[in-house]
Amino acid sequence: MTTMYDSTNPFDIPPTAEMVAGYIDGLYAWPPAGWARFAGAKQWRVAVSPFTNDGNVLDVEAGDAAPSQAPGWVTRRRAAGIAPIIYVQASSWASVRLAFAAQRVAEPYYWIASYDGDPTIPAGAIAKQYADPTLIAGHPHYDVSNVDSNFGGGGSQIGEEVTHSEKRAWARLAYVAGLGREPESDEALNGWAEGIADDGSNVDSVVSRIIDSPEGVAHLARVSALTSAKPVLVPHKHPASEAVAD
Repeated sequence: MTTMYDSTNPFDIPPTAEMVAGYIDGLYAWPPAGWARFAGAKQWRVAVSPFTNDGNVLDVEAGDAAPSQAPGWVTRRRAAGIAPIIYVQASSWASVRLAFAAQRVAEPYYWIASYDGDPTIPAGAIAKQYADPTLIAGHPHYDVSNVDSNFGGGGSQIGEEVTHSEKRAWARLAYVAGLGREPESDEALNGWAEGIADDGSNVDSVVSRIIDSPEGVAHLARVSALTSAKPVLVPHKHPASEAVAD
């Protein structure tokens, strides 16, 4: 696992951080000097607008992108060769997943926010933002996340060499999102992972084979039935003085 720091102010993050996340647009976009401060670190570049065709993370929360806008942004970033990530509060995660199912777009990676002090990454996600300043000694101006090291950490570009762990993560996410369950066995998961090209160029077609299977179609029908009722959303937004992706 890798510890990642994020803040609206890059100069509030410890300079020794090995992984950081910051905004590329909006009111709190990091200046070039902020990114240069962490030139040797893995970086997640967060967009708050679904119309910003840049970065590898979209911030989906009240005041930023809406759940229904996430699939379009993910599609555009994949076309640009990026493996996209959606940042979302745990309370709104289901709404985002329903949006992907309804729009027939393969789900992306997820970075889930839940400030409970527990770094355990929930099933179906690759990162968890688990501590805000109120939970950190000294109350510094940054949040802390736990990132699955198997993911590769930097928001890999399609076309770069994809590790076996990343292939397994893609296949597992397709199972969880497209079939509503975990793979039936480790052997089955490895089988799908081995079908993904080393440069990740065919990942969408492999994912589509899973979600377009008879079981996937049946799962989509069940999910679509849920969307016929108006969901009750709980908006969440931190005060402007707090940290990123918040």
